[in-house]
Amino acid sequence: MIELSFRNLQRRKRLNTHLLHQLTHDLISRLLRLDHAVIGFQFVSSRRMAEVNWDYLQHEGPTDVITFGYEPAKKNEGAHGDIYICVEVAESQSTEFGTSWQQELIRYLVHGILHLLGFDDQQPAQRRTMKREENRLVRHLEASWDVALIQLPPILPHGRT
Repeated sequence: MIELSFRNLQRRKRLNTHLLHQLTHDLISRLLRLDHAVIGFQFVSSRRMAEVNWDYLQHEGPTDVITFGYEPAKKNEGAHGDIYICVEVAESQSTEFGTSWQQELIRYLVHGILHLLGFDDQQPAQRRTMKREENRLVRHLEASWDVALIQLPPILPHGRT
């Protein structure tokens, strides 16, 4: 059973949560080969991310992704938790890394799920292992999905084209 929920709580970008759901389901079932996952995704503003970062980790300012796991993380036993992703940080990081903000968003999504599966990035060797797996999964997703479609067009006032 795979249960995914997506909440776009920021106003900077309209997100195609249907596409995000399909892409994430593909990631979990096909690429990670998991049968069980219950994950809530919250796409938040930098202000909200800074609040979460301070309230739970006592770190100042916004960050790209914060993961809260709800069961002991063991590889191949499923993923259970909430993942907060900051769209504004994705925008600024995309400029720095020469990617699109949608590509950064997918990277954060993958990164958060890997944390739920027990990957860690605190020590250099662990960080290298996690980064290799993250890069592999992101490449597969970008080859299978048009991540540019994550952004929905803006809603225009009635009568405008």
